[in-house]
Amino acid sequence: MDDIISWQHPHIPWMTLFPRNSRDNTRITLGEKERSALSEDWNYSFKGLFQLLKARQCAYFYLCGNTFTVLFRAVEGRTEIHAFMSPTTHGLLQSLRQEGIEFSMPLKKDKTCSQLKPDSSDSTQLETEINKEEGSCNTDSEEEEEEEEWLERLEVDVKDIQKIQSAHERKFKSQEMSEDFSDNSLMFIEGAECQGFFSFLLNAKSTIGTVGRLAGVPPILLAPVAFPKATMQYLNTRSSKYVWTG
Repeated sequence: MDDIISWQHPHIPWMTLFPRNSRDNTRITLGEKERSALSEDWNYSFKGLFQLLKARQCAYFYLCGNTFTVLFRAVEGRTEIHAFMSPTTHGLLQSLRQEGIEFSMPLKKDKTCSQLKPDSSDSTQLETEINKEEGSCNTDSEEEEEEEEWLERLEVDVKDIQKIQSAHERKFKSQEMSEDFSDNSLMFIEGAECQGFFSFLLNAKSTIGTVGRLAGVPPILLAPVAFPKATMQYLNTRSSKYVWTG
């Protein structure tokens, strides 16, 4: 265990905001006025920190929520900023898709078309795997269209076709939900998609937990440089397992 200096926001002396699952946070209740003030301050701080990242004045920062952690990076050797989020869930991924935000899941065993996006700056091996998956997805899509046309030629009832399609959707959903909150649910976003992802986190109601010990308290922002409304603090860090970072 090591002590490191970090800039953080928010800083509430009577709460342990990192790690988020600390058992010290008991019998803490925030009123609507306090929650609103914390949210407004956090939005301003998060916007300022993200701008520092885009301007390459901050190499990385963490956003640690109640149920997830996000690492934003703008490091040498990569032309675009990128982000990792872990763990994720089927519901979260669906929300990102609805917002038109593209992402990849490099640790997921069974990838799907909507989860894959070619990454020219990743290793050749990862590119090859993604291209193979995309080819497989295109083939599957063509096969499904041919299957539907074949069923229509056989004059299969439209309701029966819809039942078959629903079965496919349930199978896909079940496969995706099987790895909710697991290490394999790690999500990777790069380039222009990071702006959309930032806006999603800024506006999503789920970003700030509404239940639990830290209900109403925004995620903690941790960075190696000063940013708007941040305070300098000592943090105790401890690592128990290796996490893939690309």
